[in-house]
Amino acid sequence: MRDRFCPVLEPEFKSCKPPFSFYRFADKQWPDENNRTLHRIFSLMRKMKAQTMVVEKLDRARELDAEAAAAEVRCQASVGFQAYRLGFFSSPVTWETLPYADDTDYLGYAVVLSIGLPDGTSRKYIYEAVIVEPSFQQEDRKTFGTSLPAHYVHCVRRYSAWVAGHRFTLWGSFFAQQNGLTNVCAHVALRSVLNNLPERAERMISCEEINHDLNIDHATRKIGRYGGEAESSGLHPSEICKVIEKHGWKFILSNYEDPVGQPQPYWKFVYSIIESGYPVLVYFTAGQAQHVICVVGHTLNTDVWDAEARLAYSGAPRAEYLSSASWIDHFVIHDDNYGMYLCMPSKALYPTAGGRRPFQVTGAVGIVPTEMELGPLLAEPLASWALRCTTRTDFLQDCYWLHVLRHEDDAFGKWLVLRTLCVGKGCYQQHLQDIEDVQGNALKGNEISVITGSLPEHFWMTEVTLTDVYTANKRKLGEVLFSLSDPAIRTEDSNEEYTSKVFSKCLAIRLPGNVVIPQVESNDQVSLRVWPTDLTGHVPLLRMRSPIPRFEW
Repeated sequence: MRDRFCPVLEPEFKSCKPPFSFYRFADKQWPDENNRTLHRIFSLMRKMKAQTMVVEKLDRARELDAEAAAAEVRCQASVGFQAYRLGFFSSPVTWETLPYADDTDYLGYAVVLSIGLPDGTSRKYIYEAVIVEPSFQQEDRKTFGTSLPAHYVHCVRRYSAWVAGHRFTLWGSFFAQQNGLTNVCAHVALRSVLNNLPERAERMISCEEINHDLNIDHATRKIGRYGGEAESSGLHPSEICKVIEKHGWKFILSNYEDPVGQPQPYWKFVYSIIESGYPVLVYFTAGQAQHVICVVGHTLNTDVWDAEARLAYSGAPRAEYLSSASWIDHFVIHDDNYGMYLCMPSKALYPTAGGRRPFQVTGAVGIVPTEMELGPLLAEPLASWALRCTTRTDFLQDCYWLHVLRHEDDAFGKWLVLRTLCVGKGCYQQHLQDIEDVQGNALKGNEISVITGSLPEHFWMTEVTLTDVYTANKRKLGEVLFSLSDPAIRTEDSNEEYTSKVFSKCLAIRLPGNVVIPQVESNDQVSLRVWPTDLTGHVPLLRMRSPIPRFEW
């Protein structure tokens, strides 16, 4: 793979240890510009103790030429062009030592464009950036660092990057900023989504490629704002979905502006997709317009009070279970107006309820595998139903933790905790091979084969745990596996029909001491085949593998 950008001068190596000032550097390099988004990247570098910044001037070539040419069509005149790539290292690096630097030294890059327009104004923006997940960097240790406490950035992928002809790879998240002329917030949010997908290709998708997908040529159809234009023109949510489909992905759209029925809170929807490793677009009102942000992760606060107390004190009817989303206190977002890896309180956006005011959530788009028909907010309660039908039978092998699970499910003021995510068969199979309880018990090979033998490539996994086991240990008692296909449940279904449809899509249930495989007979009767196991205790949750050690509370 070659460098996508074309440096034109020898790089400048800057020591950025104090007293070097990123603020002064930005003001000198781009005077009289709004540098808020760039300053966010510099703030991340300062927090991660960056010691070297490599500045490379880039030529107007390849995709950068397409970006500048689009601006010329939009303005109907030539434009000025300047581009720099800033590369960051956690160790001292010079021209002589650069060949010896490795991936653990590399913190990421930002490509900064400044386009001078015919009306005398300019547009300075982050064309793209990939930065490692925010982490504690230690000068005396050659590692990727340690994660921030209780931060989970799920949309980090391996990217290739170049510094002065040398290739580096990094685990990070992709970010881009709009120029407001040939692309808007929806473009760059889409870029952040498509370039952060789990199975993404090495090739990066640009804003001009998105414009091409939508037949936006900047002449017959214009977006953004230039000169005396009264309003800025953006993309319709349906166009965003069209681009996602064009690139071979499926989406789940949750509409909060004109909902049908009573939708689940947006934060539950966002969490269920993010926990599966897929990014989410969230729309909300900003003045008279809409803004779009990309959600790439979340934080977890296991000391949150109202996760349980709100149910206990409200006098509301008893809930079936608590979702693990109840302990999410922030979403980690990319907002092109403010920067990357920012924390937005999970309930910062208001639900839509009469009138229109800023910070009202209007919609969310989650990217999912193409075979998905059943959304996560339906899969979880269906898994809860299948779980209760199974635990209430008397032919399971009894053990301490199965007894506790049944007891807490029935006890007043206690709830089971369910955590639902979409997983791949290979990932889950490896998980089953790795887990063991605190007594050292594990699943045998034939038991793993029973569970995984007929699993599809992707499916919903609802992990089952108890409040204190989840918050103290990040562990679970078992899981319910559910198909991504739609069980076609109707409100008029009888209890027997409902149960039959649920179990027809239930792939497997693992509980303390038991593996259960549901089967629906020809007469729609449900039978449960049970295999006793020695794995009777709680085991770790399934976690996305991270290149940096997790620091948890």
